[in-house]
Amino acid sequence: MVQGAAVKRPTAAQAHSHPFFWGKARRLQFLMDLSDAVEAREPEDALVQALERRAARVFGASWEPLIERELLEDLGARRKYDYGQLCHLLRAIRNKKSHYYDLGEGVRELLGPMPEGYLSYWASRFPHLLMEAHRALGEFGKRSALPHALAPYFAPDA
Repeated sequence: MVQGAAVKRPTAAQAHSHPFFWGKARRLQFLMDLSDAVEAREPEDALVQALERRAARVFGASWEPLIERELLEDLGARRKYDYGQLCHLLRAIRNKKSHYYDLGEGVRELLGPMPEGYLSYWASRFPHLLMEAHRALGEFGKRSALPHALAPYFAPDA
């Protein structure tokens, strides 16, 4: 029985590559890279579907009530978002990071300093986002080839 348990245990490389051990900059970059990877994909795409199946675990029915009105107004002024979609939440996180220094002072203050405060803002509202996104991507990667930009976030199986 002990041998069976050892086989199920992750390797040192797999444990080290787990998001629990990532620094804040790597966590934020993962979310950015994931958002970029799903941006041009159709809603029927397997990766998009893998993420969307986890949306309820991340925010319930909608992420709108979890975001301050000032930020929602800023988001809506530039783009239309579907608050029931996880991929749209990732897009919002990526877009606000990409245009952080173009944001009004009030919104920047709300989001906090880059990168620690910024990541903390989103993680405090969506504490399961990182792990659920990583799990979805891992499941997708077992069936399909991971997008090149996302492969570094996973250790080899060996």
